[in-house]
Amino acid sequence: MQREDVLITSLWRDFLRSLKQENVYPKGYETIRQARRGIYEYIETYNNQRLHSSIGYIPPMKLYIKRNEKGCLRK
Repeated sequence: MQREDVLITSLWRDFLRSLKQENVYPKGYETIRQARRGIYEYIETYNNQRLHSSIGYIPPMKLYIKRNEKGCLRK
């Protein structure tokens, strides 16, 4: 596994842990429909509103847009 793959895997695990601890377990969804809606809302908030200390206290989508404008993203 390459270094970049390890980083992506680590970030993905951190996200899934947060999703479960902050949303899935406390909400205790009773139906798949409720779970889908709740998880969708969590992801929207996580990406667009929640501040992340590891990227300078900005939401991930702002960083993505900023990097995309500068041409920093791989194609």
